[in-house]
Amino acid sequence: MHKSLNEFIQNVGFALDVLGVLLIVVGFLLASVAIVYRYFQRDPKGLRGHDLYRDYRQRLARAILIGLEFLVAGDIIRTVSGDLTLIGVTTLGGIVLIRIVLGMTLEAEINPSKKSLKSRLGV
Repeated sequence: MHKSLNEFIQNVGFALDVLGVLLIVVGFLLASVAIVYRYFQRDPKGLRGHDLYRDYRQRLARAILIGLEFLVAGDIIRTVSGDLTLIGVTTLGGIVLIRIVLGMTLEAEINPSKKSLKSRLGV
């Protein structure tokens, strides 16, 4: 019984990883299609160049940020369900730390008018 529960939890973690990757890929595709559409459409606001580039980066950042949330959840679930070793927990901590910093950077990219990354980190 314990082994089958552990396998189920591992599969849930894997499913979250797959979902995270799919969200990033689909977000990339949707952002690319949207930006190409906006480029060729006759926009009354006249959005060109820098505005299109900024919009594209923000759309990509949102997709990556959402995907990262699922990837972190998958890592946590798989680590907690497995054998808890110091190396495993340390590795998970490093992965989560890297993804948190990346997430904060992406959040600053999405919302540039909010506090800067330096002020969020207290630097």
